[in-house]
Amino acid sequence: MMRFAAALVLVLACSPQTGSGGGGPDSSTDAATTGDASMSPIDGNGCATQPCDIQTQCGCSAIEACDVDDQGGPATACRGASGGKEGTACTTSTACAAGYTCAYFGASGSCMRFCDADADCLGPRGECIFHLADSNGQVVPGGSLCTSNCDPTAINDPLCPAGWGCEVFSDAVDCRLAGAGMQGQDCSDSAPCAPGYTCTQFSSGPSKCSRTCSPPSNNGCPAPTACSAYTPPVVLGGTQYGVCL
Repeated sequence: MMRFAAALVLVLACSPQTGSGGGGPDSSTDAATTGDASMSPIDGNGCATQPCDIQTQCGCSAIEACDVDDQGGPATACRGASGGKEGTACTTSTACAAGYTCAYFGASGSCMRFCDADADCLGPRGECIFHLADSNGQVVPGGSLCTSNCDPTAINDPLCPAGWGCEVFSDAVDCRLAGAGMQGQDCSDSAPCAPGYTCTQFSSGPSKCSRTCSPPSNNGCPAPTACSAYTPPVVLGGTQYGVCL
């Protein structure tokens, strides 16, 4: 069986409605957008980057957040902020807290944490491996984002928005919009599996939904399946993962 590589580049566009690209867990690159209609530039203020700094949140008022500016201005700008963090669905970045931005995968957005290194992410599974790029494909300085610390064996994970599932990739886990596919049912980008299941592509035949598990335990595997480890092994945050076959 095959497992999928995590996307490394999220595309920054002018509005959440203009995201492009694959978006599915078996895409080599997931398209995402981030942005907000109420970005406002500020004066120089001694922050590490101007007009504000994403990592330290220097340069904005107490009720604002520093975010990537997608309105054609400087690289960063202050915006309104709410309380959205991991597990919060969003349509604009104003729904997210300071230190987060609204990243889109296809037509679905969630608040994702900015980072400089893995230590900035929630452990043990969060990793600083996503990078925002503008509409010209140029990497945005300071635009690195954490993967989720979600549990891919969970049917309902609070670190993923409602209706999303936690997916295992070759080097990370992250939240993706889920579908209804259960054990042994056909799946694809347009027909994803239910939370707790992953779309497994075999060397022959159609892709099938398989329950995500942690070998050698068969906990959660529907009878008569058993938990089978990925080959080569996938170990994230000290836990090995596989699927019920």
